[in-house]
Amino acid sequence: MKPTRVLLVRAAILLLAFGAPRPAGADATAFRLPLGNYPVDDDCGAWGVANPNFPRCGAPGLHVADDACAPNATLVYAVADGVFCFGEQVGSCTDNWGWVTVVEHTLPGGVKVCSIYGHCQPIPDLDPGDPVSFGMVIAAINNACTPHIHFAIYRGPFGAANGVYPPWLLGYLPGGSTCAQFPTLFPGDYVDPVQFVNEHVPVERITWGKIKSPGFR
Repeated sequence: MKPTRVLLVRAAILLLAFGAPRPAGADATAFRLPLGNYPVDDDCGAWGVANPNFPRCGAPGLHVADDACAPNATLVYAVADGVFCFGEQVGSCTDNWGWVTVVEHTLPGGVKVCSIYGHCQPIPDLDPGDPVSFGMVIAAINNACTPHIHFAIYRGPFGAANGVYPPWLLGYLPGGSTCAQFPTLFPGDYVDPVQFVNEHVPVERITWGKIKSPGFR
């Protein structure tokens, strides 16, 4: 067999085994957790936990995310293909986000969701509107209070101009009754992010190998 044909055959085998590379910004067909070694169930700040430091309608707000404690400067990875929409400082870690990063993803069929990386500073060369790809380094944890990532999934589009803070972006929602400032009860359009990721990992031979490998979560 001619050398060129050998290379083409090898390339075809690799495509069959691993799939064609996805262009950045393509439909999100696979998800992962945002840290190289995500500490699931570390009790850092669980989904739905009440926090009196962030009251909602006269009662402790309920957490619409999962917190994973990790040191500052820990790299943060895009959980899926998507578009970087927001990455700025909003208040401080004592009264608001500090740094917060948001990526919008389009699921097969056109449904949009957003991944939120609270207390995470985006990398310097990432601008609103830029496409990002699955597993790409997009940020690093930067929290002067308790170093951790606030990881959330919002079921809906970003819904604002790139670089503009959207009104739905909240860390806590009321759990008992609503009020004018917070008219939506927990969980609103948020979902348990770890559960969401686990439900959107394709069950394929190559993917299962990644799931079982150290550091994938």
